[in-house]
Amino acid sequence: PGTDTTYKLVEANQPSVDNNWQATIKPPQNVEKELYLRAKYWTYDYNRNVDIRYIYTGPFKIDTKGPELTLTPSTTEWTKSVAVTAVAEDYGVGGPYTFIDATNIVDIDAVSNNDWNNPISATPETHTYVYTSNGTKTIYARDGLENKTSKNITITNIDDKIPEIRNVHQEQDSEGNIVLAVSAYDSQSRVKEYSFDGGNTWQTSNKKIVTAGETIDVVVKDGVGWISETKQITTVEKIEYNYKIIDKKKQ
Repeated sequence: PGTDTTYKLVEANQPSVDNNWQATIKPPQNVEKELYLRAKYWTYDYNRNVDIRYIYTGPFKIDTKGPELTLTPSTTEWTKSVAVTAVAEDYGVGGPYTFIDATNIVDIDAVSNNDWNNPISATPETHTYVYTSNGTKTIYARDGLENKTSKNITITNIDDKIPEIRNVHQEQDSEGNIVLAVSAYDSQSRVKEYSFDGGNTWQTSNKKIVTAGETIDVVVKDGVGWISETKQITTVEKIEYNYKIIDKKKQ
């Protein structure tokens, strides 16, 4: 954080001093740089060591540290996108803050000021970035003196794949009904619902009683709402099982 320390400067003429926060130490007007820097560490015996006319005593606020940066994801559950809220807090000069997503930036110092984002939320120290892919994201924040801080956040909960229907087969239940059974797979948020009418209606069971001769459009949906490609199947007549009793004793 910046400091607020009182320094004594000795000069033949009273200097003009900037009492605002500064990113670097700048000598006040008409004050030698060497004298200014020495004044940080030494107390002068003005009667013996220095012939003076004016003594100026005042606060010099130096802030060379970037703001503290907190990154918070909108959710850790499976989702299609994650909003990361960046909050900057600075104990030196403070704002105005600016932010940038530097995930794909090689040289942050080469970035134009126009590419830094001003805060967009109600609070001036906050900015939000929305991501639709997994990976490690890097966000920078700057304070009002352009001191920078960076922080990484790794996102692993974005579901960016549609589920896959692996098989739809016809079977017959104990009452002789024609039943379609669906086998589907999703590696991320898992298959949650099934539709046998092209997505108009949904059910949690992967089986449905149908009639012979129907053309059925089967789709499945995963936990974040991605829908699979359509698998079309035409049902056939009921399977008739003919049983023949064999008396092994007569063989």
